[in-house]
Amino acid sequence: MLSIYRRYTHGNVTKEELTQANNQFIDILKGLGLGVFAFLPFAPVTIPLVVKLGKWVGVDVLPSSFNINKPLKEIDQQIAEDEQKHHSDDQSVKK
Repeated sequence: MLSIYRRYTHGNVTKEELTQANNQFIDILKGLGLGVFAFLPFAPVTIPLVVKLGKWVGVDVLPSSFNINKPLKEIDQQIAEDEQKHHSDDQSVKK
């Protein structure tokens, strides 16, 4: 990440590399933000509360490394779409 930012100052970086570096920087900031709550009293209660509040407001509080359910949701949606397509094809053949 830092090497990409260093190359950016010289103008030797692509947009994809810069986007990747920015995403890594955002993940670092998210991790540091949650780290603050680890030192507060009742951390086992406050961290899940902050995550739940973030989801309620529509803000992704957790770094991307903790977000393992997102790809699974996309896979589940694809499977459901394929099943609906297959089911509608079966009904059209029966008619």
